[in-house]
Amino acid sequence: MKKNLIKGFDKTHLVFIVVLLALSIVGINRYRNYIFDRNFFIAVNVPCDVDIESCFDGSSDSSFDDHPYKKILIKANQAPTCLQEHSCEFFSCVGLNNCEEVQCSERDIVEEEFCYAGRDNQLYFDNTNE
Repeated sequence: MKKNLIKGFDKTHLVFIVVLLALSIVGINRYRNYIFDRNFFIAVNVPCDVDIESCFDGSSDSSFDDHPYKKILIKANQAPTCLQEHSCEFFSCVGLNNCEEVQCSERDIVEEEFCYAGRDNQLYFDNTNE
């Protein structure tokens, strides 16, 4: 006969309750981090000046921007409203923590993107796989 730890509960019930409680705490914490604290990064494309920066440019595919852009990685809780609304003009991460401007480079380019830089808009990376 099993010895009860608490009247009406054996070790199996107690372990189940502890595991369920631990999973609930983890779930509540993740929900709070995501919904209330907005403790995650967002990626946003913002306009880029090809005369002074290395810029991405998408193909004619409508899923890409049709103007030169740079990518911004920023914590959602620190992002200004204009970034979330995609209305920032030449946004910069200067003075912001947890913010990174991603200028176009061979390691950051994805399929169907190009890199342009300089006054002559010279194409220097092309990842269209043609």
